Formats: sequence, structure tokens, C-alpha cells
Amino acid sequence: MSTRRKEFLEYSLEILIYFSLVVVYFFLVLALLADPLFSLFQSDLVFYSVLGLSLLVGQGVLLEYVTSQIIKRIKVR
Repeated sequence: MSTRRKEFLEYSLEILIYFSLVVVYFFLVLALLADPLFSLFQSDLVFYSVLGLSLLVGQGVLLEYVTSQIIKRIKVR
């Protein structure tokens, strides 16, 4: 298998895994945190903003870590 094809397959696999994790995370947060975040938005906008940014950064770090671990385990041959 050529190097370009292998790199393309690895990149495609990583995007597919990352996309799947983001969709699952989105619906999980929507189901579990929608009401608490909305009430926090109405009561304390500053804390809501800090929490929202923290969730964003945490999501990015966690999903990148999980995706990296999955890719290391799968490895396209």
C-alpha cells in the first residue's frame, strides 16, 4: 500500500472516530446538562460563561486523548 493511501486511510479513520465521539458527546450533554445550564444562564451569566468555556476546553482535550488512544490501538496496516 502506498504511503499516501495509508496516510489518507489513517486520517479518514481519525475523522470518523472523532466525528462519532463528538456526536455522542453532544447528545449526552444535551440530555444531561441542558436544563441545569439553562437555569445557570438565567441566574448567573458570568459563572455560566466560565463553565461553558471550561466544558469547551475539557471536551477538546478529552476527545483528542480518546481519539489518539483509539488510533494507537487500531493502526491501519
